[in-house]
Amino acid sequence: MDNEKGEVKVIISAVHRAIDSNETDKIKTETIGKFTYKNYILYVSYDEEGSKNLLKIKSDSVELIKKGELSSEFRFENGNEHFSSYKTPFGEFSIGVRTDILSVEGDLAEGNVNVGIKYRLFTDLVPTSDCTLDISIINK
Repeated sequence: MDNEKGEVKVIISAVHRAIDSNETDKIKTETIGKFTYKNYILYVSYDEEGSKNLLKIKSDSVELIKKGELSSEFRFENGNEHFSSYKTPFGEFSIGVRTDILSVEGDLAEGNVNVGIKYRLFTDLVPTSDCTLDISIINK
């Protein structure tokens, strides 16, 4: 199925553990988004806290692009590092991820997918947090 469009439920759970203090921060977000499937890629767009977000999910990689008050791009691929800029109302800095584990399960074409990511977060090239990110996309 190509160019399928529809509404999806987006559930994102994140856990960040600071490397220097072991302090843990947990975040869970549930929202409604839109999906399109094209060229073996699931595109999911949704709004979150003043940002327009786009997930690009393939069987072997995930990209998260945020535009708005907070703007950034994260690319997750097993064993790879990716660095980009992170723009906030207070300034811009370098942010990066090193993906340790990426799991994409489900049916991309139908918009029903579970993504699990374990990664290390870098701020200005310094490792700051060990993180897990779980994303569920549920076709409504």
